[in-house]
Amino acid sequence: MKKEELIKIFKYSIGGGINLALKLGLVLVFDVFLIPAFLNYLFTQIIILIVSYLYHANITFNEKMDLNSFLIFTKCVIGLKLLDYLIFNVNVYIFKTENISAVIISTLIIFIIRYLLMDRYVFNKGDKHEKDLPDRCDNIR
Repeated sequence: MKKEELIKIFKYSIGGGINLALKLGLVLVFDVFLIPAFLNYLFTQIIILIVSYLYHANITFNEKMDLNSFLIFTKCVIGLKLLDYLIFNVNVYIFKTENISAVIISTLIIFIIRYLLMDRYVFNKGDKHEKDLPDRCDNIR
């Protein structure tokens, strides 16, 4: 693995840590204001999407930020955001898990799924167009 790739992976990992810390913090803050869990996590996910785009566009990939690149980024992450949201709510409302525990559970599950998707599809070297996807689908979480 090249040094540039290791640096990119390191920056990506830092961004993931920032996102997790922000996610946990936002859920706690919204809990203080007694916002229902389904709205709490929806607001949290929207904020995380924006922060994640800003971080990865500026720091991880040094991409030009514009509406088009934000829309492409959003399309890449929306499916797993919905799955994350579903897993969180199933944990809270069906399994009666505390919000913070549900965040950790959903984040771990999405992390594994994201890794498998990246390994099997996004980073698949089979097609020239697939090789361009990591720069746009960098933070599926």
